[in-house]
Amino acid sequence: MSSRKIRPEGLSYVTQDFSPEGCDNFWYNFLSCQDLPGRQDLPGRQDLPGRQDLPGEKECMMFNKKEQKALLFLIFLIIAGALIILLRDYRTGDSFEIIKGKQSVEVYVYGEVVYPGVYKVAISDSIGRLLEKAGISKSASRKAILSILDSNSIVHMPVNINTANKKELESLPGIGPKLAQNIIDYRSKYGNFKNKEEIKKIKGIGIKKFQTLSCLIFTTEKKSGEVPGELEIETRGFKKESVYKVRSGTTISDFLNLAGGPVKETNLKFLKLEIK
Repeated sequence: MSSRKIRPEGLSYVTQDFSPEGCDNFWYNFLSCQDLPGRQDLPGRQDLPGRQDLPGEKECMMFNKKEQKALLFLIFLIIAGALIILLRDYRTGDSFEIIKGKQSVEVYVYGEVVYPGVYKVAISDSIGRLLEKAGISKSASRKAILSILDSNSIVHMPVNINTANKKELESLPGIGPKLAQNIIDYRSKYGNFKNKEEIKKIKGIGIKKFQTLSCLIFTTEKKSGEVPGELEIETRGFKKESVYKVRSGTTISDFLNLAGGPVKETNLKFLKLEIK
């Protein structure tokens, strides 16, 4: 390979390769070296002192430093723009964005709360604010499970099996008119249930049915407690299923984004929050 050093006045030494192999180099070929059939001297071109033709030399044109910087900057902009577009498309497919303050969700809160029910809240509200509305009980732990409900899901309200009437008992899953009456008859004969496990003594309520009913029944009125400063929330039905430790001041929208949004495409209008 042949090379030579040139030193135009006022410039530092530059080593340049004028061989055909050198012109195959991508950046050199792009910025400095081009085939110029019938090439004529360009205006302002100065012959370099002591320059001699080399065997196999290919006619080349060297951009000055300003032109090279401009070209490199243009290439950088093109590459950066392409990367931004690719990353934007990637995020659109794999992440879940919610516009704060623009949407609301309905959250079915149950478990260790004083006022179980469905609450419509803005996604800009905090998790702690939601728990204050539902009245977290004194016996509640710092743990909860958050899952997604679709519009066809049936929500069952928890009931106190010591005070519920026949209609309220029938609202529970798997409890028909006959079982509801059996519960009332047992209560009349033996008094109030001492705990919810006692309901398994009623014929027709086995272990499997009790597991379904367990989170929907209680025997004593709950007393309100204070919302803990930190919660452990397990997510189900989200892209990033895990257990998250979050502050109670975390907004609903921030938590949903943290969990990556729903696994299935949905408008995410309904959530279920079980307080342990």
